[in-house]
Amino acid sequence: MRNKKVYYQAALKAIKSEMESYPSLGLVSKINSGSHKDMDINDFYKSYEVFPAYLQAIKKNLNEIKTFLDLRIIGLKYEQAMLEQTNQINTHKGLIFALGIFYYSLLKNRDKTKIIPEIKTFCFPLKEDFKGNLDTKGLAFYQQGINGARQTALSGYQVVFDAYDFYYQLLVNQQLAENEVNFTLLLYFLVHIEDTTLISKIGISSYRKVQIRASILLKKLQTNYQQATAEIETFNNWAIKNNISPGGSADLLVLVDLLIFSNY
Repeated sequence: MRNKKVYYQAALKAIKSEMESYPSLGLVSKINSGSHKDMDINDFYKSYEVFPAYLQAIKKNLNEIKTFLDLRIIGLKYEQAMLEQTNQINTHKGLIFALGIFYYSLLKNRDKTKIIPEIKTFCFPLKEDFKGNLDTKGLAFYQQGINGARQTALSGYQVVFDAYDFYYQLLVNQQLAENEVNFTLLLYFLVHIEDTTLISKIGISSYRKVQIRASILLKKLQTNYQQATAEIETFNNWAIKNNISPGGSADLLVLVDLLIFSNY
């Protein structure tokens, strides 16, 4: 079991790494605001300031958090703090949800082989959302058979651990820069999940086309990133122009970076 301080430092580093990275499709970065006209990197820096206190609150209350609802109460407090910091701009709501679950699970876990089933068990109450008054957009996706952030949590964040294995099997030996790893992993998630943040912007039909294009580029990057730099630039510019901003994939990128930076 890793030292709790290691996970804390790795989590904060992962948040900054994701939000500053470029190329990043249509996401906000240090270089530009991607496809966003309503926010920039300064909004993300303001939002980032909420996370140290959020993670510390989870650690402080670790033994008192018995259920998903206990954790969610803490998360809602910091969602509100995030919106106050950014003047009601939603920069990190999805990440507060995902990172809270993931960070709590890493701190509580004693056996790596059990962490995925433990996350599944912890998140089981989320299934009730699909029986009750789920937010309209989330319910609409669920009824269409599209899996969103809740289903990813209910899977035990299997895709995050798969991405971690992907990194060590196909990327680590390429000795890529941090932003190059991040771009490749962002594509990995775009291909392997249904990013409802993006689907809500462009529709499921267009999303499937984006996935095909991303999959072709991903196959090249996992073999030799440097030989595909021109294609990366082309795809990145096209994504910015066409509002391809995969916020759900970005949230999962933070989680896998947490694993990488903590040498999980």
